[in-house]
Amino acid sequence: AIYMRKDGKPVCYVGNYLYNNCIDEKLLQKALKGVLTSMLYDNLARGSFKWYYLGIDTPHIVFNYLDYILWWEDLQNDGKKYSDFKFEFRNSVEHWYPQHPYDLQQWNKGDRFGNLCLVPRHINSRFSNMDPAKKKSTYEKSIDKGSLKLRLMWDETSDDYNDWKENLCEEYEKKMLGKLRENVNLYVRWWGLFCL
Repeated sequence: AIYMRKDGKPVCYVGNYLYNNCIDEKLLQKALKGVLTSMLYDNLARGSFKWYYLGIDTPHIVFNYLDYILWWEDLQNDGKKYSDFKFEFRNSVEHWYPQHPYDLQQWNKGDRFGNLCLVPRHINSRFSNMDPAKKKSTYEKSIDKGSLKLRLMWDETSDDYNDWKENLCEEYEKKMLGKLRENVNLYVRWWGLFCL
């Protein structure tokens, strides 16, 4: 995957360098996780989690890193739940509960991290302005191949679209933000030890 630094330069060369020059596989895993977490940390204004209402301006590294966390947690168990997951280029931020729903009431809290995920642009076009329950029933195959955050949103969605905006989105968001916070805090502690 290619991620951009704030100055617009790609940082994929760091991962390639580590992969090509690191002999110890465990050290390689720690180093790559450190690079990703450092990028996440930098994108979150040095640990400030006030970004989660940025809507489509949420840095894509946040979504990608959350997928990495979810994938890694599954791998530490039995690795079966997400064995078909692939890290792919997803370039469009999707609102699970739409910004401009067809026949539904507008939701003024929909531009929040819990309601957003990364999808390929063509999937975003297909989802259009459908409510979460319709997306779930109509595009199951696309969701099954999507990001892990999208898959979990699908799992959390009930047949009543109001459940998502009234309860489920906020509960889901708290869980996902907790995972990000925990990993950033682990990185800060790990990096401090590494630099001693």
